[in-house]
Amino acid sequence: MKFNKVYLTFSLLTLIAFPFVDSHAASTTITLTVAGGGLSISAPASGTFGTVASPSAATLEMGAVTVTDARGASAGASWTATALITALTHSDGTTTIPATLFRYTADIPIKTGTVTLTELAATAFDSAASVVSATSIAGNNSAVWTPLISIPVPSGTPTGTYTGTITHSVT
Repeated sequence: MKFNKVYLTFSLLTLIAFPFVDSHAASTTITLTVAGGGLSISAPASGTFGTVASPSAATLEMGAVTVTDARGASAGASWTATALITALTHSDGTTTIPATLFRYTADIPIKTGTVTLTELAATAFDSAASVVSATSIAGNNSAVWTPLISIPVPSGTPTGTYTGTITHSVT
């Protein structure tokens, strides 16, 4: 009987300690890929400088511009937001106030996530100009700022309504 007790104890311990060991087992490696989102920018649909006399300066506090970076970027990634401002064209189509006169100033951006932001004052909009840059990014982040757009209205500028476009982009 002693032999049976030892054998039974050993058999029970083996089943408890190694319940899933099978000489006919196969392992499968499984993986999960986490995809990053996108990099986007949004800005107000319109803005109005109001009415000014010539010569004077017109100023527009534009409203919030937001960059959302959902790429889940690796440490050290970056992005740059740019603005392109067109000339202001009179409603009769014959007179313009050149884009090179504009000044764009981003206030201090509010951020979320791990990112270092630098606001850049941009002038002379004959091409797109960098207005906010982001460096030292790790993971998702966002930035919100309110630009101040100013332009001098030259002496002798004909009265009337002038329109133009500000296009923001991020890369």
